[in-house]
Amino acid sequence: NPAGNTLRGNTMEAGKLSVFDATGRLILEQQIAAGNWSFDTQDWPKGLVYLKFDARSGTQIRMPLVVQGD
Repeated sequence: NPAGNTLRGNTMEAGKLSVFDATGRLILEQQIAAGNWSFDTQDWPKGLVYLKFDARSGTQIRMPLVVQGD
């Protein structure tokens, strides 16, 4: 799943989205509401990052993402 300058997603429930770089450094931590969301990735490191979504119900989703930039 490559991302350019914007990361877009959709969740069925509210929760916390955390993004980490390849070394484990926290890049972003944000509470998000259910529905569509987007984040500007221009200041994120290019290459592999990891997304972690902790839903309020307790469900956790983790996935890698490649940030490509322009």
